[in-house]
Amino acid sequence: MALPKKKKTVVLKWIYKTKYNEDGNVQKYKVRFVAKGYTSQLGVDFTKTFAPIPRMETIKIVLALATQIQLQVFQLIIK
Repeated sequence: MALPKKKKTVVLKWIYKTKYNEDGNVQKYKVRFVAKGYTSQLGVDFTKTFAPIPRMETIKIVLALATQIQLQVFQLIIK
């Protein structure tokens, strides 16, 4: 699918952060995937926003595969 003329894409960016405990040792690594939405203007660049969600069949397949090859699965809540 081609981008319409005179329209620009919203740039996406990975943000990496390392969390340390009181001793200075690495506690965990965190990563976020963000969109630089501040470059878009309502009514000019977009008229609607979309929130993609997976279908239930996709979730079941991923969980079945993770169980079969013994992977850990974590829950993630995005606001």
